[in-house]
Amino acid sequence: MIPIVKINNYDIACMFRDRLKTKLRNPVTLEDENNGSFTIFIDENDFELARIIIQEVTQELKDEEQARWAENMDAWASNGRSMKPGRAPRASGESLLGQLRSAGGPLTLSVAAACVAVYLLFFFIPESLLEHLSAAGFSWSEPASWYRLVTPVFLHFGFAHLGFNAAIWIWAGGRIEKTLGRGTLAALFFLGAVIPDYAQMHISGPNFGGMSGLVFALISFCWIAGLLNPQRYGAVRLPPGLMIFTACFALLGLADILPGMSMANAVHIAGIIIGLLFGAYMALFVGGRRLRLEK
Repeated sequence: MIPIVKINNYDIACMFRDRLKTKLRNPVTLEDENNGSFTIFIDENDFELARIIIQEVTQELKDEEQARWAENMDAWASNGRSMKPGRAPRASGESLLGQLRSAGGPLTLSVAAACVAVYLLFFFIPESLLEHLSAAGFSWSEPASWYRLVTPVFLHFGFAHLGFNAAIWIWAGGRIEKTLGRGTLAALFFLGAVIPDYAQMHISGPNFGGMSGLVFALISFCWIAGLLNPQRYGAVRLPPGLMIFTACFALLGLADILPGMSMANAVHIAGIIIGLLFGAYMALFVGGRRLRLEK
């Protein structure tokens, strides 16, 4: 076994280790140096492939907080072969399309593209879209109408509304899809769409749209999962300030003190609850079970 990378942040070290484990055939170990740094060891025969994987993961460290971690990373390899400390590349020299592709996966980008397409079509056929995509017409006794618990996610009635939701979806959803897999994001999409939409429709009626509930579910999922199990879910953990902002925004909506804003409060509250419950379940049971198997 040889050292391939030394990192001074535990969450990022786990992210590198987990990615290497999924790509390399030989064992990968993470050792605590007891001085605030963590070293990943690999089989010498995997050195070249591991170096490529590390470069790929580094490119995914786009946000400011992770970029700072990447800048402080001290990496090297033995046997006379060395790697220079890595830094997450700046997005300024990359096209917008390239940034979107690097931030999100196929599911993330497909959902965002569908939202943009529906938003543009709304200028030409608003009545038809509302007729087919809104929650109006849903009934438990008519299975053919059950899709209406999901389709309101794709309806947005303002550019700012769409832009904020799409940005958070690609940013947080992309992290989940790339680090935890498409299945985890798909489950979160389904839960974060169906339950909040049903709650809003049941409480206030079918006149709503947008993926705010799903976005709130993503934020709360990433926060609680990273908090409860940083070794497994540290790569998707979001800054605590974002969770505080999300909770405050939902509470302000309930208090109805935001002028000129009609908010789907049930969607927001249900989204936060779903994200917290699903994130806690993944962190305490699914993640915990995986960790025990690795040991």
